Amino acid sequence: MKIAVVSFILLVVLLFDSVAQEYTRWGLPEGAKVRLGEDAISEIKCSPDSTRFAVASSIDAWHYDSAMFRETALLSRDLVPTANTAFGAGSTVLTSRLLLPHTVEFFNSKAEKRPRRLIGHKGAAKSVAFSPDSSVIATGSVDRTVRLWDTKTCYFLRALVGHEGSITDIAFSPDGRTLASCSSDGTVRLWDAETCEQKHVLTGHPKWVIGLAFSPDGTALASRGGDRDTTVCLWDAETGKLRHTLSRHTKWVSSIAFSPDSKTLVSGSSDQTVRLWDTKTGGNSLTITGDSHSVAFSPDGKVIVGNNYTQVRLWNSGTGELLHELTGHTEGVYGIAFSADGNLLVSASRKEIRLWDAKTGEHRHIFAGHTDLVTSLAFSADNRTIASGSADGAVRLQDVVTGEYLLRIAENADWGQSIAFSPDGRLFASGGRDGTVILWNLPLNSAR
Repeated sequence: MKIAVVSFILLVVLLFDSVAQEYTRWGLPEGAKVRLGEDAISEIKCSPDSTRFAVASSIDAWHYDSAMFRETALLSRDLVPTANTAFGAGSTVLTSRLLLPHTVEFFNSKAEKRPRRLIGHKGAAKSVAFSPDSSVIATGSVDRTVRLWDTKTCYFLRALVGHEGSITDIAFSPDGRTLASCSSDGTVRLWDAETCEQKHVLTGHPKWVIGLAFSPDGTALASRGGDRDTTVCLWDAETGKLRHTLSRHTKWVSSIAFSPDSKTLVSGSSDQTVRLWDTKTGGNSLTITGDSHSVAFSPDGKVIVGNNYTQVRLWNSGTGELLHELTGHTEGVYGIAFSADGNLLVSASRKEIRLWDAKTGEHRHIFAGHTDLVTSLAFSADNRTIASGSADGAVRLQDVVTGEYLLRIAENADWGQSIAFSPDGRLFASGGRDGTVILWNLPLNSAR
């Protein structure tokens, strides 16, 4: 087998001369015709069907078509060595690279899809958001800037500069024309998403602003503060004028969400209450007793989900009646999310994610694997994939039905700070501590 592999590589070297560029001939030893790669070769492997081979060097990993004798792919370069190259069934190449800081990038050459890296921020990428048409991705960072990128080309489009503190959250309006950003400088800023001009600076919170939500009809924007801020501000999304300050909570507001019809805003707080607000009048229309770190409306607007320490609760949004109490978590629940069709619900605690039937409250699966607090959750648009980010530094994508790991990104490298699926379901993004955002094409093959 070794003799066959060597013979194959020598044949490629001899025949590749007709298409090689001049640099591939520089400084070659006597008898050699062409250079594959640009640095010390650490590994060469052929596919089982001999149609492809991979060459791993100290700075890159090239994949070649053995029939046409040309490169089919080159992994992005980093000043770290390639860790491993292998062929799987059907001649699929799976190459793992050590990427700073301690990340792993997987590349499936058969599908010719690979993660793309958006590099430009000078600090951790704390938030990511896709435009409604999935053509633009916005990233917010502790470097005080919001950056816009073209999702097809990954070209950097524009930096939105003006905040005087870290960007804590960003959101596109439903029509995609406006981008909202909030910051530790205590402001919310509205930007024209096409011209990138700043439209309004919204001031109303005493200190940090850490969360944003546009109403589904695009007319209102809600913001919540941090650092003992007990208020929610409701703004006119077009003019930037403050409509209402919602101030019935007595402790920090941990989450906000609009109802699908935009008529109601729900807020959860550590003051042991979940409050529903009329978005036109600002009145507190209903108060539900229950400590809730996270709150969300079901897609049909009939159910509100929230959580106390270890339990997840579902209430009737019209009456406040408790419908289901989901038990099983043994540690604090810090994240919840509905699937787009409203049939499934996920809840996350320190080290596990649980999947529930949202209609009956029946427990479906436990997804284990994270080793620290799960900080973010998201369903894919087709309801088939769950993404989770964690304080352990990892982002995991798992199949809803089987629980199979589809992707594990950047183990122990703090990539779980921000995650998002594109609205069209074709892309997944994850922001990292080093300021880089990784953009993945979907659907993904298993990367176990």
